[in-house]
Amino acid sequence: MNFEDSRLAARAQRVALGATEPSLIMRRLANYVRGHMSVQRIDMLGYGSALEAFRSRRGDCTEYAVLLAAMGRALGVPTRVVSGLVYSRYFEGQRHVFVPHVWVQAWTGAGWQSFDAALGQFDSTHLAFAVSENGNPAELFAGLNLAHELRLTSAARVLPRKAAAAN
Repeated sequence: MNFEDSRLAARAQRVALGATEPSLIMRRLANYVRGHMSVQRIDMLGYGSALEAFRSRRGDCTEYAVLLAAMGRALGVPTRVVSGLVYSRYFEGQRHVFVPHVWVQAWTGAGWQSFDAALGQFDSTHLAFAVSENGNPAELFAGLNLAHELRLTSAARVLPRKAAAAN
């Protein structure tokens, strides 16, 4: 992961603009990456570096994650890249499925907090299978391969407290 590139560092500094709390820095960076990458359609490149993603503005969740992680590290926020599954109501013609996905965790001082620049939010539907401290593709693909071996046979429906009380 090329997080030391001066262009990434300069852009990260402009985006964070005075923020000092790691979780605020990462939220700002995640929003930036989402907007920066969303200009083009989702493109399954394989595995592009942070610098390739920054320059081309192309990629899928993997490139969103490596770019976000690199920008966080450029500002001194420890980050790692996570691979696993995420629930989707609709994906490639199928309804209610878990699909392979990659996102970022950042050390906020109180613990590792997840940030998902590709989807715009992190929630309980993310299931982590592998963590890579440096965005190593082999480590991430090992987690995705594990995810392919699993078969989800049933799932619980989780409702917010207010909605659950009404049902």
